[in-house]
Amino acid sequence: MRMRKPKDPIGGLSVMEAIEACRDRQVYSGIIHSEAAVVCREVKVVLDRLGSYSRLGEDDHFDVKVILNELLQNAIRHGNSMNASKTVSLDVLLEDSQTLEISVEDEGPGFDVERTLAQKRRRCFDVEDLCEMDECGRGLLIIETLCDTVERNASGNRITVRKQLHPLS
Repeated sequence: MRMRKPKDPIGGLSVMEAIEACRDRQVYSGIIHSEAAVVCREVKVVLDRLGSYSRLGEDDHFDVKVILNELLQNAIRHGNSMNASKTVSLDVLLEDSQTLEISVEDEGPGFDVERTLAQKRRRCFDVEDLCEMDECGRGLLIIETLCDTVERNASGNRITVRKQLHPLS
């Protein structure tokens, strides 16, 4: 009996290669309870897993840590209103060991992100010392600064960011 070669489903890859390629991209996918203390542990797990896929330099490691903390803390604090019975969904993908994609979704009602950011940007110009800046909304500005792209769903309870990494050789 002759074995047939699997069909060519994805860009010239065999089925097994396609499955392996998808598996290699997935750094983390999970549900996190809305407890601030859990965030630190999960950020460490993500960074450890990411380190097994790509050797991050100090700057990238720091940036990813800040991005994850800000996204998760914002989802817990503002999205889920610190309600421990609600959860946050976190997905982290790594494409070709250089592009990191992080998606966070909370169970909150969402908010008008553009209006909030516009207000925050106006207030930034009025503040001489960054330490005097209002804490609310500051995380969104940090995320926008550290990430290459930021996308949100229409309701404002899901955010997906992408960051180009500079892995060490």
